[in-house]
Amino acid sequence: MEQVAQGLSVLLNVITAFAGEAAPIIRELGLQPVHTDRGCRVYEGVGIRLGISGMGHGPAKQMAGYLLSLGQAERMDWLNIGIAGTADWKVGTMVVARSVAEYPAGRTWKLNMKPGVTLPPVAVRSVQDVAQQYDRGFVYEMEASGILSALPVTMHDRVYCIKLISDGPDNPVGTLTRTAWLTLIEEAKDDILRCVNQIVQPTV
Repeated sequence: MEQVAQGLSVLLNVITAFAGEAAPIIRELGLQPVHTDRGCRVYEGVGIRLGISGMGHGPAKQMAGYLLSLGQAERMDWLNIGIAGTADWKVGTMVVARSVAEYPAGRTWKLNMKPGVTLPPVAVRSVQDVAQQYDRGFVYEMEASGILSALPVTMHDRVYCIKLISDGPDNPVGTLTRTAWLTLIEEAKDDILRCVNQIVQPTV
């Protein structure tokens, strides 16, 4: 198992919606829970801080704002990891966002692509409600726009968004059981940890 580099020159803040999405990172990197004055679920380790926000734009925005308030803003990179739906990629595929748009109406953010992360680049639609229909050419999720809207514009070029495809037209979100979802996360854990490691590596 790859481990996040020690003695990092940057701090990586990771935000997931659910504990199941965070579990491989917490377990494999030995992150420890920290006390917070807002009841937030936050874990820390060497060079990394992870927050479990809950589902949706609002909770993700609140978590990003809280992590931002903890300081070291000039050294922070940000990573959103979670599940998503699409008509373009099979279930179990990991993708990286090249853009995030509030959908059906709102802001759009163009994201930088981190060298070394070789996942398929996609356009993400960040929705308020669970997507039941999937236009081709887009990946649907619910947290990325909340994170971006909480951060100052000067930090947007250091935000990365990686999604694990969990549903689509042939695998509707309504049929996704908790067991199946957790199995997808566990099967993708090596790829998830590899992406975390690649993102925290300083760019030469």
